[in-house]
Amino acid sequence: MTPTPTIVPASEQPELPVDRFLLTEEPGEESVPMDVLFVGGGPAGLAGAIQLARLIRDANLDGSGPGEVEIGVLEKSAGLGEHCLSGAVVNPGPFRALFPDIDEDELPFRTAVKRDGVYLLTETGARRFPAPGSMRNHGHYVASICEIVRWLGDKAEELGVNLFTARSRGAWWESERLRRGWTGMGIPAVATCHRRISRRA
Repeated sequence: MTPTPTIVPASEQPELPVDRFLLTEEPGEESVPMDVLFVGGGPAGLAGAIQLARLIRDANLDGSGPGEVEIGVLEKSAGLGEHCLSGAVVNPGPFRALFPDIDEDELPFRTAVKRDGVYLLTETGARRFPAPGSMRNHGHYVASICEIVRWLGDKAEELGVNLFTARSRGAWWESERLRRGWTGMGIPAVATCHRRISRRA
């Protein structure tokens, strides 16, 4: 019997054009210096930017803060929420923690979940059975993720967070830190000029 050949997908892929992704020149005049950059303008990235901006603001007010810190959120879509199309059932707990001074009826939710129903569908009908714990949504809210993201974007801008949309994570700027290898100091810069580059280009 002829043995079945082992195929490793990674070995079949062409080499990435590293010189198109790692740039050695210094950022140009259009560069925007940031102290902190969140890559991805979804709920998590925006919530992190909001909380960080608040912590820095409060620390600066009591004199223990670092001073002015530029915070940015980088989003690849043309506008916040354009890649967040799904509806969802949302637990309001994290929103209450992040926005303790906002009434719940001002949060970006549609309607409260009044009851749950889990059914086993068959060819002839349906049978209801008790909802598992992970499917019990009483007290949660029906919402649009798109609307939540746009609402969070407004709150982030009110705190001075810089929002950059219609961008694509295309290249990292190479620096002395990258040439020496990772040192735990983070990425020096991100370029947003390359879009939809094919690995076979």
